[in-house]
Amino acid sequence: MLVQKGFKYRLKPTKEQKQKLLQHGGNVRFVYNYFLKQNIDYYNKTNKFKFYYELATSLPKLKQELPFLKESFSQSLQMVIRHLDKALKDSFKKEKGFPSFKKKHFLNDSFTC
Repeated sequence: MLVQKGFKYRLKPTKEQKQKLLQHGGNVRFVYNYFLKQNIDYYNKTNKFKFYYELATSLPKLKQELPFLKESFSQSLQMVIRHLDKALKDSFKKEKGFPSFKKKHFLNDSFTC
């Protein structure tokens, strides 16, 4: 049997660290919203969705176009694409509704490494 453990930590960052964490949370949210919008546009044209592999292969190109994304951990940006992929697949199973865009001023930003 496989057991997975997770840990949550409350951080007490300095001002500089807080700014970097906020930037990182914003980058993660941006990537999620960007690929969700891209997927909606693609679906409107083709009646198909792009899933993890197609989205993840376009991430390096996006990072080249938008240099501020290079300041974030690449694993977190890849993980947010996995979260979007799972949200899309869950919406097909009727378990949950269609994924929605993430709001900027929701002060519960988190990320996975």
